[in-house]
Amino acid sequence: MKSLHDLVEAGRLSISFSPWIKEQTTKRYSEELINEIEELKQGIENNDLKNIKEEIGDVFWDALVLLLIAEKEYGFDAEEPLNQILEKMKRRKPHVFEKRLASIEEEREVWHRVKAEEKK
Repeated sequence: MKSLHDLVEAGRLSISFSPWIKEQTTKRYSEELINEIEELKQGIENNDLKNIKEEIGDVFWDALVLLLIAEKEYGFDAEEPLNQILEKMKRRKPHVFEKRLASIEEEREVWHRVKAEEKK
């Protein structure tokens, strides 16, 4: 996915070359993400497709920038949480990675069972 790679690169450039983003912390920037989620919610409630597409992009961008700010602030590699969520989804939604259709009941049961096991 070249567009995803390009977006990540643009996020990294923002961290380096945007004075406003450079001074952000995860706590402060998380408010940007929350605001964009609220705008997305309004678009969904209004069934405004143009706004929904725009705000999904904004949410994705702000989540990416927040990840990169957290990487810098906390000293971890941004790939770590991405790999963690991928592994979590493999455990909680194995049928997706097996490329097979699951019933709603099976999906729910596996999700809740695995989630409970993870919390132990």
